[in-house]
Amino acid sequence: LKRGERDQLLAGVVDALHDPDRQMISEAELRQVAASGMSVGTHGRTHEPMPQVHDLKGELSMARDVVARVLGIRTRGVYSLSFPFSKLNHDVVANAREAGYALMFGGGLSLTPLSAPVPDLLSRVGLTQQSLVEESGQLSQSKLEASLFRRPHGALAMTLGPR
Repeated sequence: LKRGERDQLLAGVVDALHDPDRQMISEAELRQVAASGMSVGTHGRTHEPMPQVHDLKGELSMARDVVARVLGIRTRGVYSLSFPFSKLNHDVVANAREAGYALMFGGGLSLTPLSAPVPDLLSRVGLTQQSLVEESGQLSQSKLEASLFRRPHGALAMTLGPR
């Protein structure tokens, strides 16, 4: 659906969909994250599944432009992308590379084995606070290690299948 059509369909239920817990950070918070030494990447401009986006080149480039503007850096300084919903295919990955993304995270729940050179397409592995935090609220190194140790290993590029 086009954005206008989607908005029209959702108009009657928008109040029911409202999430009182903010899911995004502000521009000031984003700058603070970057200033603390964290690398900031993108998640697309609209958070639509990339294989379904009509203007993929615009989706990829505008996301980089916005983050670069907010952080006050050159666009080439925004080089990582995590695919929304972990949805990707060969064309999406090729377009992301062409748009200047050097590090991409996608589907698959396995850990990508690292070798030289490091691949530009890595699995995105979810971690939950509940499974990694002690009752005191402190991060548990042993819980993190155990969670990662139990994960299967495999390169994400293999999960895309043949071209």
